[in-house]
Amino acid sequence: MERPLPRLPERPHPRLIAVDDDPFETVAVQAIESPCVLVCSIDAATGWCLGCGRTRDEIARWTAIDSDARRAVMAVLPQRMAVLEQ
Repeated sequence: MERPLPRLPERPHPRLIAVDDDPFETVAVQAIESPCVLVCSIDAATGWCLGCGRTRDEIARWTAIDSDARRAVMAVLPQRMAVLEQ
């Protein structure tokens, strides 16, 4: 008995986007890397990670949020880290 061919996914990979609404012509999307530096300790006063400046919620949702949301988080991290360094 011959095995059936595997089905192709109905949606493109999340890191690929369609070009000109053509689902077969795709380009790779640059993923925004995590700011994690493996110093995972939450400051009790601010609720921010001492290593990267993110909140617990931001850390937990990082892999699920889109690039715009990641950029928004990344934009506030320098200010947070400056506060933590005082």
